[in-house]
Amino acid sequence: MKFGEVQLGNYCKLGKYNCIGVPKEQTPRDSNDIKKVVIDDNVIIYNNVTIYEGTHIGAGCFIDDQVRIGYDCNISKGTRITHRGYICDRVNIGYNCIIAGFICDAVEIGNHTTVMGILLHEYSSPCNDWWDGDENPPKVGNYSCIGYGAKIIGGITIGDCVYIAAGAIVTKSIPSKSIVIGTNQVFSFEQWKGRKLNNWINKMEDMEV
Repeated sequence: MKFGEVQLGNYCKLGKYNCIGVPKEQTPRDSNDIKKVVIDDNVIIYNNVTIYEGTHIGAGCFIDDQVRIGYDCNISKGTRITHRGYICDRVNIGYNCIIAGFICDAVEIGNHTTVMGILLHEYSSPCNDWWDGDENPPKVGNYSCIGYGAKIIGGITIGDCVYIAAGAIVTKSIPSKSIVIGTNQVFSFEQWKGRKLNNWINKMEDMEV
């Protein structure tokens, strides 16, 4: 099913029951100003996917079953969105990423980054109207990894080459080349004594950040 205009690139594959070009909530249903969705070449979109107006999907992306992508998002080339990833509105995701969690409005995610967890606004003013101005969202750098079930909360910055373990809770900014476990327990590469991440750390140490 198509709502607004969709510009579809070459060699794309689309599954069944997808809704592409869905108007955002504020757009009148009889409006002729629904923003175009642009899907570049060699994109695969599986089944039951919803993509809202104004979004751009870069070349070579893979969008798995039951993914939701909000309005005015940019998903750069080679990125995979899987495991029912829920992307809210105005999100900017870099290239060659893997995204499988919940991503709140206006998040920025760098290149070669994996997000299996949850990126949330702090939601410190719940009495505000739904359409009042957004709180600041988290921002995630390049070559970072956020494990399954980890929660990144508030307008904080996760640097480059950061590994956040599954189930961790992070409420403060994390410098580049760090490892986070538990609740805000931060270790530099030099401080980390665990063996499991040695191969990953060796690769990240050579990255310029």
